[in-house]
Amino acid sequence: MVEKGCNTISLARKLGVSPSTVSRWITWKEEERLMPSPVMLSKIAKVLNLDDNEIKEILSKTRTFPTFEITGAFPPEPEFLSIILKDGDRHLYEDRLKVAYYLYMFVEDVLNYFFIINGKELKNEFLEIYLHAETALAYLDSVFHNLNSFKDRVEKIEKYVNTENFPEYYFFYRFFALYNNLYPKNTKEIIEKIEKEAIKYDGFDKERPIYIHRKEILVPLLKVCRASICSSLLEADTLISSAIDEVERNAKTFYTKGSILNAWGNIIVSYKNDKTNLRRTINLCEEALKMIGKMQREFEKKGAWSESNKSLISHLPLKYNALISLAKLYLRKKGL
Repeated sequence: MVEKGCNTISLARKLGVSPSTVSRWITWKEEERLMPSPVMLSKIAKVLNLDDNEIKEILSKTRTFPTFEITGAFPPEPEFLSIILKDGDRHLYEDRLKVAYYLYMFVEDVLNYFFIINGKELKNEFLEIYLHAETALAYLDSVFHNLNSFKDRVEKIEKYVNTENFPEYYFFYRFFALYNNLYPKNTKEIIEKIEKEAIKYDGFDKERPIYIHRKEILVPLLKVCRASICSSLLEADTLISSAIDEVERNAKTFYTKGSILNAWGNIIVSYKNDKTNLRRTINLCEEALKMIGKMQREFEKKGAWSESNKSLISHLPLKYNALISLAKLYLRKKGL
């Protein structure tokens, strides 16, 4: 780094990692040292313009990886990228959304570099990995309200996704495209079609990334979508009550019920002339907030993320949305 006129901060910026990560790569304390992965080593080699001998010298100093010729060793193994994706899912559950975003972006960058940018066909063993990364990034774009980026990703997903080979990604992209109003016409018909497809598809319960809802959750959420375009508040109430009943019967997750309660509050807020329901709507949003808080406290009792306590882990964007809904309601009540 010194020879190339590069400090910790500038190298971190070029690699898209934090300066503390670079510091851990180069620390003299062996027990604290974090070794870059082979994929990251190749990026370092490119940024610092290292020759083959310099790459071998770096590899020879690592405890983790054997010395080998890294030049031209790509594309990386699918198993390695799958580990990165699983780590992204874990950070997503821990509400470390920016860390999760970086990990998914890393996988996307690798696959873009070796396949898409160079005009090569995306090989089958990497296709599901690509869809996992892109749908995760689309989900986070929807959370961060990056609508243009979200639209771009939905278009990328659409090139590869289908009900036959990748049904869960197919339902995900259609549902979120619908949720983000990418379908300007025939919304009701599209919702009904997705509902029928989700009910008909038998293998919807297989393991999938954490941001893709299983059938028992997807169908109630589609009812919430339908409620948002109803012409009357009574019709919307009926649909959302049905969605909550369905969730309580089948899904039993705080997250989903809290999400639906908050959506209900938002829908009632959107009926601007209806001031009679303000108190009721505030109660709904407060109930959603309490549920999220309870989930958070249970997670904190458990201590850390694990596969077994996924359902307890809170989702900060849902909490923010509930707070924003409450803020809007209080403003309507003239309660600054």
